[in-house]
Amino acid sequence: MSSNSSFSEFIDPKADAVEIGAVYYVRATDAYEAYTHFCDENALVPCSKTEFKERMRQAGFKPDKGRKPEWNGRPLAYYHGIKLKKIEVA
Repeated sequence: MSSNSSFSEFIDPKADAVEIGAVYYVRATDAYEAYTHFCDENALVPCSKTEFKERMRQAGFKPDKGRKPEWNGRPLAYYHGIKLKKIEVA
């Protein structure tokens, strides 16, 4: 199965991995970590971080930096319009 397919499955509401809504946001690193975990758990091939970022943008989840908390003085990157339903990363 292709990594494009794994991304589509990850954001599919039937997968129960994410929730989509205008008021939601998720930290970019958490989103990618949850995605790779989802792929591992479902025997899917994950895409690279760069490809994931582009697919998120194409799916309408715009990246944002600067309005959310910072880490070590650097703004954290977030995606708007999506949140994780559950994250079970070891």
